[in-house]
Amino acid sequence: MSLTNESQFMLMFCAQPCENPLEKCSAVQGKPFSGWAMINSGASSVFINEKIVQDFQLFKKKLDKPRRLKVIDGCEIDSGKVEHYVTINLKIFKHEEEVDAYVVNVGNHDLVLGMAWLKRHNPAIDWDKKSLIFPPPYCSKNCLHTSPIVKSGEPDLEIAATSELPSRYSEFAKIFTEEEISPLPPHRPYDCEITLKPDAVPRHGPIYSLGPREDEELRKTVKKQLEAGLIRPSKSPMASPVIFVKKRMEA
Repeated sequence: MSLTNESQFMLMFCAQPCENPLEKCSAVQGKPFSGWAMINSGASSVFINEKIVQDFQLFKKKLDKPRRLKVIDGCEIDSGKVEHYVTINLKIFKHEEEVDAYVVNVGNHDLVLGMAWLKRHNPAIDWDKKSLIFPPPYCSKNCLHTSPIVKSGEPDLEIAATSELPSRYSEFAKIFTEEEISPLPPHRPYDCEITLKPDAVPRHGPIYSLGPREDEELRKTVKKQLEAGLIRPSKSPMASPVIFVKKRMEA
């Protein structure tokens, strides 16, 4: 299976977890959610972000045999082997269906609808107008509801990632990589100086307790930035709270 960076646009979707056989004996149940689906003719199948699966407690099913995930040039990506998939009830406007999605790390994307999905529906896509049409007969026979035309919305800028870089800018793709954006910018003649007040005494602020997930994420971030040289250990008696804000609202 593979992913590529061309021929893609975004659609808003809503989804509902399909039946979890363990829910009857567990207090943990999957939650409905919404997000942005990337229509990508260069992706081989349907992929869902592993963070979505974790955040909304979707029931994962194990593949009989793990599969490797590669980009279009054949190189394996950091996501490594694909070992699980989930079954969700996917709704794009009035178009509704049940789909299986491989659980992978797809960066900032919530859902990727690739060639397998495109072949199944064979929608008429206008790449310039960012719209598609679900034609019969497949959708009228196999999908719960059909909507003739679905138009793309404009996703938040936060959704945009290197994988969405237009092909004409591919020669500059390297400057968007983690290695390039991690170091601090070099000193320049126009550096802004922070002038400290002489004899000023910092004020103590409240420190808020963190949950297990927030504490783990904070430790990972601090460790990563220490190793990159972006921060250094402090012996100051003062401290500031760290505030976590959720990226998406639960449907």
